[in-house]
Amino acid sequence: MPTVDNQTEYKAPTLSPRELIETFPEAIPVIKRNLKIARHDLPIAEKISSILLDYALQKIYSLDIPDDYKEEVFIPFAKWYFYDSVIGPLKKKISNFEQLILISKIKNAGLEGQPLDIAKAKSYPIESLIKVKSSGFALCPFHNDRHESLKIYNKDNRFNCFVCNANGDTIDLVMKIYSLDFKNAIKFLNK
Repeated sequence: MPTVDNQTEYKAPTLSPRELIETFPEAIPVIKRNLKIARHDLPIAEKISSILLDYALQKIYSLDIPDDYKEEVFIPFAKWYFYDSVIGPLKKKISNFEQLILISKIKNAGLEGQPLDIAKAKSYPIESLIKVKSSGFALCPFHNDRHESLKIYNKDNRFNCFVCNANGDTIDLVMKIYSLDFKNAIKFLNK
């Protein structure tokens, strides 16, 4: 693409997530830290967005305009503006970080091209590994926990400790509890 001074503008190549990790392996600690921050921020952002959306909807319903116009124009815009435009990109960022970390784990474990069923291992229910109360909390196995501080998120099959900040999925839990590497944790969960 020519520029004003007839020079060709440089356009950087688009790298796949795998190529990014191969090119910048030192970025993994930063990605892990940013993932932890994004996971921490998501429920806060959801709560704030929900409050703002509720307030906006109250104001929209109080407007003296036809209801069908409210339903077709104002309400969808408010939902997009106060919720979807904030939460959607944050969830996408979390998904991208998780993908990069998974690619790094696969590469470091020497599993590239091997037919290990990672998705199957990730879907192994955490409740099958540790005792979870009906409230969704369990005693954290990573510190001396007397009161349940490990929250299990069944929908995502993930865990988070509100005391020691241990978090992750089923594979991470098995790796930490049984001191296994990524490859052996997957094999353990796929038995």
